[in-house]
Amino acid sequence: MSQAARSNREARKRLLQLEAELHRVELSASLYDIRAPFRRGGRDGFLGLFQPAKLLTLVAGLVAGNKLNLLSRLVPIGIGAWKAATLIRQFFARRRAARAAGA
Repeated sequence: MSQAARSNREARKRLLQLEAELHRVELSASLYDIRAPFRRGGRDGFLGLFQPAKLLTLVAGLVAGNKLNLLSRLVPIGIGAWKAATLIRQFFARRRAARAAGA
């Protein structure tokens, strides 16, 4: 690999790293802005039962971290399995209904 190609590759790699860092910072700023309206109100929360800022902070921490990584992969698999099971159940129900009508 020539020196120019290696330099170009390193520059693109660094650019992607900086873009990823920029997106991470923007996400952090967005999450802070989302929580900020709840903090400015000075209220105790909805009917004084809970504070939305604390709940939002908890949810944002779970989503931003890798704590929901496994769950985010398993939920679509579970939904697909549920749909497949529903289709199979409907198929067998139609077969039973057709056999009952023919007998």
